[in-house]
Amino acid sequence: MRSVSLQERERRRLLDVERWAQARKEEQSLQAHFESLSALESARGGRLTRQGDRVRAEGRDGLLSLYEKGVIGEAAYGAGLLYRNAFETVERGPRSQLDRDGARGSGPAEAMAWAERRSHLFGRMRAMEALAADVRALWCLRLCAGEGRTIRSLAGGGRGHGAATEGLRQVLEAIAEANGLKSRAA
Repeated sequence: MRSVSLQERERRRLLDVERWAQARKEEQSLQAHFESLSALESARGGRLTRQGDRVRAEGRDGLLSLYEKGVIGEAAYGAGLLYRNAFETVERGPRSQLDRDGARGSGPAEAMAWAERRSHLFGRMRAMEALAADVRALWCLRLCAGEGRTIRSLAGGGRGHGAATEGLRQVLEAIAEANGLKSRAA
C-alpha cells in the first residue's frame, strides 16, 4: 500500500516538472517573439515596451503621443493609464492560469481572487466611462486610452480630429479629478 502512495507522489512530482518545463518553454518563446518584434519596430524608428504580457509600440500609443505633445497633462495621462489597466484586464478575460497579472498559483482561492480583481476593475472602468460627456468622448476613451490607438486613426483631421481630442482630454481630466490625480500633478 505504501508503494502506491510513493508512486503517486512521484507521478505528481513529474507532472509538476513537466508543467514548469512547458511554462518555461512558452516564456522563452514569448521573449524571442518580443525580441524579433522589437527589432522590426527599431528598424521603423520606434520602440516597444513590455509590462508582463502587455506589449506596446510607443510611437503609436495615442495616449503617450498626446502627453508628449502637451495636449494632455500629467494628471490626465495618469488617468488614461488607470483606465488602460482596467480596460486591458477586463478585456483580456480569463486566460491561462500561468499569468494573471502577477497572481501565481492555482486552486479555488486564487481563482476567486482573480475573479474579484476583474470584477473590481470592471466596476472602476464603468465608473470612469460614466464621466464621458457624450458618445464621442466615450469612444475616444475606449480606443485611445484603452486600446492605445491614436486620435488620427479615429479622425483624420479638421473639426472631427479637434472634437475627438477635446472630448478625450475632458473625460481624462474628469477621471483624474475623480481619482484624486489633479492635486498630485499640480
